[in-house]
Amino acid sequence: YQRRVRDPFPNNTMDDPREDEPIVEEPQSDTIEEPKPNESVDVVEEENAEEDEEEEDAELLSEADSAVAVEQATALKARGNELYAAHDYQTAIDTYTEALDTTEHARDADTVRKACFGNRGACHWTLRDAEKCIADCDAALDIDDQYIKVRMRRALAHEHLEHYSAAEADFKTILEADPSNAVARKSTARLAPLAAAERERQKDEMLGKLKDLGNSLLGRFGLSLDNFQTVQDPNTGSYSVIFK
Repeated sequence: YQRRVRDPFPNNTMDDPREDEPIVEEPQSDTIEEPKPNESVDVVEEENAEEDEEEEDAELLSEADSAVAVEQATALKARGNELYAAHDYQTAIDTYTEALDTTEHARDADTVRKACFGNRGACHWTLRDAEKCIADCDAALDIDDQYIKVRMRRALAHEHLEHYSAAEADFKTILEADPSNAVARKSTARLAPLAAAERERQKDEMLGKLKDLGNSLLGRFGLSLDNFQTVQDPNTGSYSVIFK
């Protein structure tokens, strides 16, 4: 059984990709100085960071090739938008994917890439593939965490999958950015008890797993956690463990 969530954007108008979104060596002395604490560690970390930046830069296309890739991806995005408008969602997905592949190593491609991730996510949501929708929304928000349309879509997808805490968090973020957003305001209020119950279940599951782990270790000595009891000190509020 899967809980149905009311779609606040009827008729697939929650986010139409047809909109033009901002979619996308000094002389050594004879004195040996004693190294400062963690100095060698800091040097190694700085060198590693520099090496990572050099490797990343080496993987990128030249500025000229990047410009060509971005231009091609922009054309592919436009084509994907046309396919979306024609309700050919799978072909639109393939087209947005081609645009993303084209700009994978391109410089200054964030604008077109975030748009393609967002629009591909819209296609997945229209096809009710909530998990893939969330994955694309994650990618778009990694590029621009103020992408409100995409955060709204991810919130709806999380609620559809009954990820109530994640959905509530996204709606709260939207409400902070836009206090007048009625959908986010109503959704936050509606999800509050569901998210609290979900967190309580997760806490119980975690404690259960910890208890199982403790029992598996104590079992080697013929004991279990049931042989111990926690007692709270009424004066300090601290706990002590006693053997029963």
